[in-house]
Amino acid sequence: MELKINRLATTFAVLFFCVAAFHFFVEIANPRVHLYHVLNHIEEDSIMQEFDIHDFNQNSIFVSCLDSVEKDMRIVQVEVPDDVYFRIKEGDSLYIYFTPYKKDARAILDQRNPDFYTLKEPKKMQYSTHFGYFILPIVVMILSLLVIFLPYFEIKLALFLFDIIILTVLQWFNP
Repeated sequence: MELKINRLATTFAVLFFCVAAFHFFVEIANPRVHLYHVLNHIEEDSIMQEFDIHDFNQNSIFVSCLDSVEKDMRIVQVEVPDDVYFRIKEGDSLYIYFTPYKKDARAILDQRNPDFYTLKEPKKMQYSTHFGYFILPIVVMILSLLVIFLPYFEIKLALFLFDIIILTVLQWFNP
């Protein structure tokens, strides 16, 4: 029975390592950038999706995509920080930076920001990343490697259970 549990833990640890590596590489990959146009009002039926940028939840704006043909990216509601919300006006342009695979919004660069016109390539902007997007995947990868390579059953089982908990937190807060 111990051998079967050991194999099961090792197999799942390899899977957990792959999931954590995917989360890590999504964050370090080049972002997808779309140009949006700020709208003043919108009908509720036409909102396709809502994005949070670093979990700001005080103010939101409605924007329309100018350069994407994807249906779910056309009209979206974006929650933005206070300085961006009070700085932009209807009709302004802004860039929203998305992760390449999961389409999570990570940063925003509005027309009234001085960097907006100085950037020749919007993709090359260095935006600040959230520390938690890197730490949890690294912890899961380390725990998975320990589960794979440790020979002691009791320690391996304890680390495996802890790995399950950390991976659940990773999936919950970084879907």
